[in-house]
Amino acid sequence: MLIGGKDKKLDYSDLEKYKNITIICYGELIHVIKLKNVIKAKGLKEAFNIAINIYLDNKVILLSPGTSSFDEFKSYKDRGKYFDKLVLKYSKC
Repeated sequence: MLIGGKDKKLDYSDLEKYKNITIICYGELIHVIKLKNVIKAKGLKEAFNIAINIYLDNKVILLSPGTSSFDEFKSYKDRGKYFDKLVLKYSKC
């Protein structure tokens, strides 16, 4: 699971129930989400690349930002388009 974005002081304690899922966190949330199964990334691109390296056996990579994207992108649409580009670029490899 890729989760990131701007810190809005939300409660992320529900993520604790996903102990069997690797959570790759980016953006301001790297300072907020403190779980054992979290890998920290500098941004969405790095988070995506980490996920690809972990899940080479074609498991699902879920973009679940959690908050607004204004720390890295202009809008949620901008972030979604960027994620689409990363997926398309990877799928052509």
